[in-house]
Amino acid sequence: MVLPSEATPKAKAAAQKALELDDTLPEVHYKWAAIKTWNDWDWEEGEQSFKRALELKPNFAEALAYYSNLLCYMDRLDEALAMAERTQQLDPVSSVILSISASSYEYLRRYDDVIEIYQKALQTSPNDFVVLASLWADYYLKGMHEESLEFAKAALTVMGMAEVAEAMTQGYEQNGYRGAMRPAAETMAEFSKQTYISPYIIAEMYVFAEDKDNAMERLERGYEMRDPMMPYVGAPIFDLLDDDLRYQELLRKMNLPPGK
Repeated sequence: MVLPSEATPKAKAAAQKALELDDTLPEVHYKWAAIKTWNDWDWEEGEQSFKRALELKPNFAEALAYYSNLLCYMDRLDEALAMAERTQQLDPVSSVILSISASSYEYLRRYDDVIEIYQKALQTSPNDFVVLASLWADYYLKGMHEESLEFAKAALTVMGMAEVAEAMTQGYEQNGYRGAMRPAAETMAEFSKQTYISPYIIAEMYVFAEDKDNAMERLERGYEMRDPMMPYVGAPIFDLLDDDLRYQELLRKMNLPPGK
């Protein structure tokens, strides 16, 4: 995978050029909104660009879905949910739209609803890593560890890491859920030395293993690397870190609301 530091300048230059050529296209404003949100972490300009895209194309389902995620980061959850529901009405079939809009329910801790949405997305995209990984996380958040483990193994197998999935099975048999997640997190961390893997994703795995220090180390690395996944750092999956001053400082540096 390409490092964010390499990909972002190219994407930003292309989007700026597109805006110069024709700023009446909603897709161009949407792309700029995405860059400002997930690469620059500029929540205000990201929101303004989303609004402009939707002024030009009010039923732009993909823009609505991602805008709902930005509202989640800002803890404007009622607005986010209303937008997510509208998105699903516009496009009730697309696994991408379903997956993105599900974040609003997750931030609201409505895990049954989240799981129902991802299970629906799974029907059309059975090998979608995002869908599988999200079910992994949401079953964990519900305390349903056996179901979480099955989706963890499925997600890692899709990534070509069947050996890590097998290690999870052995770890679970020996030391339960935490025992399953630790070798997986350590293997993923080791693998990230050879190819880029989102530090955020590795941090999630350390959270599953209840290893706060390594989770924080990966999140801080994600901050330094401008990992595009980092805007989700305030999601419920990181509730384990709420009492950690390092985590609260990270949220402050990213201009995100404090942990619950």
